[in-house]
Amino acid sequence: MDNGLDLLWNQMLWSWLRDGDEPWGPAYFWFNVAEGLIWFGLGFYVLIRAYRRSWREGLSPVETAYAVAFVVFGLTDLREAWICTPVLIIAKGLICATILLIRREITRRYYLSTKWI
Repeated sequence: MDNGLDLLWNQMLWSWLRDGDEPWGPAYFWFNVAEGLIWFGLGFYVLIRAYRRSWREGLSPVETAYAVAFVVFGLTDLREAWICTPVLIIAKGLICATILLIRREITRRYYLSTKWI
């Protein structure tokens, strides 16, 4: 495999080991776990809001995708709690961009008087 691709896929930027010497390791680990749970909560909140709206207007696939994107972002934070790789950082960036694009569409559809960011 090409050296660049090998580094991209297999390079470990950070890993949490319980027996590690770094003092910030447990704090970084638990911060990512808490952050992942918050993203799960936001995803479920958006999903509940979408289902409530569906009683009046029909279920919005865009809001469902928005909720799923939050949950997937939470999963990447849980993964980051144990190990951080370049591929994970790229995936997090793509998911974040997806969340912002979906937010723009939802704002355009349902909240016309507000700005998208």
